[in-house]
Amino acid sequence: FRLMTARGVQAPSLVDYGLDLNFGPVLILGQPNLKPSIVTNYEIGYDRKIDGIAGFLRSSLFYQKTTDVKASNARFTGAVVQPDNIGDSDMVGLKLGVEGAFDEQWTWGLQYTALKANDDVSVNQGAAITVPQNGEQATPTHTLNAHLGYTVGSWEADAYAQYVSEYDVLSCNCAGYDSISAGDSINLSGRVADKFEGDVTLA
Repeated sequence: FRLMTARGVQAPSLVDYGLDLNFGPVLILGQPNLKPSIVTNYEIGYDRKIDGIAGFLRSSLFYQKTTDVKASNARFTGAVVQPDNIGDSDMVGLKLGVEGAFDEQWTWGLQYTALKANDDVSVNQGAAITVPQNGEQATPTHTLNAHLGYTVGSWEADAYAQYVSEYDVLSCNCAGYDSISAGDSINLSGRVADKFEGDVTLA
């Protein structure tokens, strides 16, 4: 079993603090009182060796909390636009993976990830989206990865496939943003490599 916790800090950039830009009648400024975002993660995991497949089962359940989420163009004071802290966000997730080998030459792996995000923010509460922030809608619920590898001599060949369930992306419409479904997607990729002496690999 694994029990882990970690904390990270997403500090504002110098642009967040001190931007000064005229955009027509609009003045875009930094926000010197902007707070850093604090990301805290908790995870419990379990790994088990499975001799029957010459591999491993890996699993983990995690919870992530982000406080003081930062967003650009979030504070409007007349014709002045500034970034601001807009609230909190949390996410719970599950990862399940199994990997093994058919023999000395063939390897394989499958990994499934389920995510559920929830935003508790002060912007975009109505029908109009005025701030480029949609972390909850931009998080796919399901992701499935598959891998098949073959090795002969110094040569390696790998094939990868990934399925990602539907999620939303933002598109600027000049007056604000539209939330557009990116739909489900399947991605395929491959790799061929040759290992040389001295730990040199050409791929």
